Amino acid sequence: MKRTQIALADGRELIYFDERDDAVRDQPDRRDLPPPPPASQLRYDPLTDEWVAVAVHRQTRTFLPPADQCPLCPSRGERHSEIPAPDYDVVVFENRFPSLSQRVADEPAEITPFTPVRPGLGRCEVVCFTDDHNASFARLSPHRVRTVLDALADRTTALSALPGVEQVFPFENRGVEIGVTLHHPHGQVYAYPFVTPRTRTMLAAARRHAERTGGNLYADVLAAERAAGERVVTSNAHWTAYVPAAARWPFEVHVAPTGRCRTSRRSTTPSATRSGRSTWTCCAASTGCSTCPCRTSRPGTRRRYGSTGSWATCTCSCSASGGPRTS
Repeated sequence: MKRTQIALADGRELIYFDERDDAVRDQPDRRDLPPPPPASQLRYDPLTDEWVAVAVHRQTRTFLPPADQCPLCPSRGERHSEIPAPDYDVVVFENRFPSLSQRVADEPAEITPFTPVRPGLGRCEVVCFTDDHNASFARLSPHRVRTVLDALADRTTALSALPGVEQVFPFENRGVEIGVTLHHPHGQVYAYPFVTPRTRTMLAAARRHAERTGGNLYADVLAAERAAGERVVTSNAHWTAYVPAAARWPFEVHVAPTGRCRTSRRSTTPSATRSGRSTWTCCAASTGCSTCPCRTSRPGTRRRYGSTGSWATCTCSCSASGGPRTS
């Protein structure tokens, strides 16, 4: 994988992750852009014990443009997007409308005695999985999935080293239901100046388990799931993908290492390669087709329906039959 870093017209950083070592990325950003906005303001909510980002400038961000105006597609002809090159494999760049950034402004110490204020120090990056506007993560080749994971590992390592960053969180954006503003297949990486509430809850649960049993909560849960086998989607010597017993979503799969894993830095080991294959298998298994009665399942797969969380089996005979089994 070849890594090429450039600066966009407004000074933001963009990085190409190419699968070809001979790729040349010397196209300049020819747009006339204003300077990036300052970081958001973080306000503490005493009722929930968490920090809330207030980012007024995000109200002007691009919202569901037509495909021929997508800012994540390559620049071609007279059309200039966020990516200056006419094609790419995987690209990461600083979000033009970030919730968190290194461009902090002076903030008051507090709004009320119960609501302290701090700058939204951190960083938000966009990760483009492919230059194909009509693709999806599930339709990527296993090799491209590995490139995406390598790019995420690269960014996790880099952002973790920034001053004031306490947690780095990569995630995928897909679907208007979750609030996505661009249809192009992409994800984001957030570098937070605090540990997020859900992570704090999980860490506290792990500490309590260790104090009570002396064991590792995640290793013990994984061992129990592997022993039960009922919810295991796929597994190998290094990784296991399983549906958690207390799943909160119709499709929820956890991909867990079978051994201790201290870092997400880029690796060329078989373990890292199999992680990419496991991720791709899980995504491909849940792609389905639009004619299925359950819309997103494959025939013969089991999933939860309705508020009761009851299980049912898809019996559709459409062309999406076959593929990895999910539950």
